[in-house]
Amino acid sequence: MSEVKVNKISPRTGTATTVGDSGDTFTVPSGANLVVAGTLNPSGTITAGSIAGTAIADNAIDSDHYTDGSIDTAHIANDQITAALIADNAIDSDMYVDGSIDNAHIADDAIDSEHYADGSIDTAHYAAGSVDTTALGADAVTAAKIADDVVNSEHLAAGGIDTEHLGALQVTGAKLNTDVISAQTELASAPADADEFMVSDGGVLKRIDYSLIKGGDNTPFFFAHSSTSQSVTSATWTKVTLGTELIDTDSAFASDRFTVPSGKDGKYMLQGSLNTYGNNDTTKVFVAIYKNGAVLATTYNFMTNTDQDVRHYTADITTIDDASAGDYYEIYGNLVGSSLYFSHDSATPRSTNFLGYKLIG
Repeated sequence: MSEVKVNKISPRTGTATTVGDSGDTFTVPSGANLVVAGTLNPSGTITAGSIAGTAIADNAIDSDHYTDGSIDTAHIANDQITAALIADNAIDSDMYVDGSIDNAHIADDAIDSEHYADGSIDTAHYAAGSVDTTALGADAVTAAKIADDVVNSEHLAAGGIDTEHLGALQVTGAKLNTDVISAQTELASAPADADEFMVSDGGVLKRIDYSLIKGGDNTPFFFAHSSTSQSVTSATWTKVTLGTELIDTDSAFASDRFTVPSGKDGKYMLQGSLNTYGNNDTTKVFVAIYKNGAVLATTYNFMTNTDQDVRHYTADITTIDDASAGDYYEIYGNLVGSSLYFSHDSATPRSTNFLGYKLIG
């Protein structure tokens, strides 16, 4: 083997120097160094694995030096791939480890219904109170989804309960408002005029005030009788003095006369009794009811042409009249005989009297 030892090999000025011929091999022995101070421009093939990491300058390798697909995970240091190095839309489901995506990696409002597997969302995935009506489909809440005893009046639309939703005998008296006609409250006194009853008018239920059906109460009503005997002149119409009032519902009887009160127009029943006395020689007894100072009705209760030794006789009269407010009524008597009077004694109390009342209808 030939050996050449020199300090420097230089080409002639303006030319290039060639070392060896094609097929020749130059070996740098172990422990020796080949120092390239300038630029090494290899035009042939560099043996695989012959360029060590120490031979490559920092930051000298860029994307032009890589063969497509030549970088695998073994050549990438941990945490070296940042978001800026990942192309848009380059990461798909194949690149995720199962369970590796947590809440921190999901943007707000990024998950819609297309991302849910059917039946994958259960109550554990809902925050308390997070499901409102906008998240529910029509008719999505079935009876099976509603817990027992959770539906109260706040959840019912006005008028939403009809007869189809009521079980038999579920509406008790306690469930009815006080303005609903029922038997839950006792009326312990006579109905007031404004109290209402329910009636069927041709099959249609209607309410009616008590004042329209009660039929009246026969008032005004009065009754008065004499308290002393009253002396009279024979054959003379004399007004009967009635000193005691027993009944006067409308305070309409005064000065021995009854006056129809305002608002009490109508038909009236009027009755009178006259207990008379004569000195065993009474021949005639008349009794009359006067209206507004004139005879309204009169009767012959007793009449003879001769003395029949009559001492006591009671005459009666009854009539009905259509009266208006302000009309007044009195009872009169006319006796023929001697020592005459309208009698009042312990044997015949209240036998001389006058009564009247308004008829219903």
